[in-house]
This record gives sequence, structure tokens and C-alpha cells, in this order.
Amino acid sequence: MSDPDWLQWHDRYEVSPNRQARLRLVRTHISDCLASLPPGPINVISVCAGDGRDLCGVLSTHERAGDVTARLVEIDPELAARGTHAIEAARLGNVMSFLVADASLFGTYVSMAPADLVVAAGIFGNLRPTEMARLIDGLPCLCRPGAFVVWTRHRTINDGLVALRDTRENFNRAGFEALGEDLTSEDGYAIGTHRHLGSTQALPAGQRWFRFGDG
Repeated sequence: MSDPDWLQWHDRYEVSPNRQARLRLVRTHISDCLASLPPGPINVISVCAGDGRDLCGVLSTHERAGDVTARLVEIDPELAARGTHAIEAARLGNVMSFLVADASLFGTYVSMAPADLVVAAGIFGNLRPTEMARLIDGLPCLCRPGAFVVWTRHRTINDGLVALRDTRENFNRAGFEALGEDLTSEDGYAIGTHRHLGSTQALPAGQRWFRFGDG
């Protein structure tokens, strides 16, 4: 399978009701996580952030925005440029910033981790089962104790229902508790939030975190 055209993928937000519903639910989960965190600074990491419209859409109006420092990791420079323009338009330049880098390398996160909230939207469906497990197993390296992870997965594409079952089991094994899961539709997307119950693990900066691939 050839690599997706991610610019075109993001453009479909303008015409796809299912994708728009996913975005609304992701924003709701992010907003709820921010509201649940204790007073003080909030560190946010967005993995494979795309153009960052999920976080930007929340922080443009959220009462905790002033507490947030958000780093958005995206390898596509044009998507990052689009996102940066939106950040500037929303006057969030002191809150959010992009890093154009490979999100699948642990070393990318050395200056960012640990986080209070990790956004991992639009990733799991692009990973083979073993790589999805590796990603979830590595999340404690990015998370403070009590940190939230917001994630998405399509329910039908690439054995979606089996993958969703495995996702929940992998989070459980990695020391997370499930807080909530919503659906855009029965044949659409699942959007979930898990919370890290353990301690922050050492970040293996010289190692690859996960590899992309369909399946």
C-alpha cells in the first residue's frame, strides 16, 4: 500500500460528516481532560499531530488554555505550516507550537516529556497490531502519573473491532485505566480516553518507538 496523501486526508474534514464527528468528539475528550487536571501548568504532547486542528479548536476557547504548553509533532512540513498559521490566527502562539520531526522516534520527545495529556489521534489504524502494542507500551515514557491519553481508531477498517479489543487490552497491560469511549457511528470511529496509573518510565532516546504500516 502506498503512503496516504495526508494533505488530502485532512482536506476531507470539510466534506466528511463522519470525520467532522470524530473531530468534535476528540475535542470534547481533550477539553474534558484539561478541565480535570489540577491547577497549575499543563504539558501537552500531540503525536502525529497533522495540522493540529483538534488542539487548536479546544485551546482557542478553553478556560485552562493559559496553563497549557502544547508541542505538536508532525513530520509533514506543509501540514505543520497550515497548523502554525491557524495557531497564529487564534493568537495561541504562546501556548502551542509545532516540531517538524519523526513522531515514531523516542528521541523526538526528550525535551517535551513527561506530559499531562498525550493526544494520539489518527495513528492506531495505520499500525500493524504488534506496532500498536509497542506504541501503547511506550506511552508511560511520555506520561506523568495520572496523565491522560486521547486516542482514535476506526471501527471497521483493518479489522477495526479486533483492533479496538486489542487496544483496550494493551492499555490495561501498560498500566492505564479506561475513562470513556464514544462512537461517531457503528461503522465509524471510536474515540477513547485512558489515564496512566503508574510512574513515568525512562525515555529510551536512542530507540525507535513504533513503525508505520497498514494492517
